Parts: sequence; structure tokens; C-alpha cells
Amino acid sequence: MAQLRSRLQAGGLREAAIRSLVYIGLAGPGVDERSFEVLRQIRAESEQGIGLQEFKSIVREQFFSLLLDQKTALAAIPAMLGSDQSARDEVLEMIRKVVRAIGVPEGVRAERLAEIERLFASRV
Repeated sequence: MAQLRSRLQAGGLREAAIRSLVYIGLAGPGVDERSFEVLRQIRAESEQGIGLQEFKSIVREQFFSLLLDQKTALAAIPAMLGSDQSARDEVLEMIRKVVRAIGVPEGVRAERLAEIERLFASRV
């Protein structure tokens, strides 16, 4: 747990995106085959695709980061995003696309998406 706590603020844009998706996904039905299909398409279009094992590892770490200390894990997102606004915008649009793949977000999922949008707009 100490090692994970020390890594709550570690990572870059990819880790921030996955942390954001996990956070939103924890507020509802999670992800289904439609969400995974959108992720597959995004990965296929990306020149920076990662292997399945690396992806699973990042998802696990981000999931446990949120379970360990949700407030700190979320507060770290703006610093993880870097300063490239166009990259931030692209990743935020990808998050919206994945979240909306299973329908228009409502209730807590909509609130969490709005929270992530604010974090992506924040400057460190």
C-alpha cells in the first residue's frame, strides 16, 4: 500500500485518462462491450498503442489508487496531464466517447464526467 500511495501522483496523460475512465465507470454499470469496442478503435487509430498486459497493469494500478485515496488520486490528475492543450482535449474527447458508448451519462456518472472535465480544464 505504501508503494501504491507513493505513486498516486505518478504517470502521464495515459494514466490520467485511464484513472478518469475507471472513476466514472465505478459510478454505474462500468464498461461493456460497446465501451471496449470504442477503446479498441481508439487504440487502433493511435500510434502509441500499448500492449494488453501493460493496459491491464495500468487499469489495476489506477483502480487501486482510487480505492486507496480517491480524493488525492483525483486531485493529481491535472498535474498528470501535462501542458499540451491539444493532447488534453483529444484525451478528454476520447473519455467522453467511451463513457457515451453505453448511453448518455446520467446521475452520478454524469456528475463524475463533469468533474473529470473540470480537472482536464485545470492548470497546475
